[in-house]
Amino acid sequence: MNTSVQRTPLDFDDLLNRCLGEVDFARRILSDFLKTTRPLLDEIGSALFNSAEEKAAFQVHRLKGTAGLVAANSLLDSLVELETLLRRTSDTTHAQISGCLTQSYQRFDEVQKFAERNLLNRPQAELSS
Repeated sequence: MNTSVQRTPLDFDDLLNRCLGEVDFARRILSDFLKTTRPLLDEIGSALFNSAEEKAAFQVHRLKGTAGLVAANSLLDSLVELETLLRRTSDTTHAQISGCLTQSYQRFDEVQKFAERNLLNRPQAELSS
């Protein structure tokens, strides 16, 4: 029997706490994160395609920080793994890095769908209770 707790792609309560309970502010931060993350993932993919692992690692580190800020924990886990792989390129295959980047895209999509369905379009009163 699996007793692990299924966590959501985004911990809105944690984000809300970081925003001192200001729902509108948390939504703005989350909205900005959702707008900028896919282009940054594309930039990482482009850097990897062009064998610019150092640039990719820098961008992953940057994105990792913002994912942590908004409490996108599943995406954060993927980015931590990707950064680790990029820092150890001598013993890491491109297939591992590619798979981890693909997983990061998938987890971002989960965060985006979750946020749009549960947070960004719900009345403030439902979220602050």
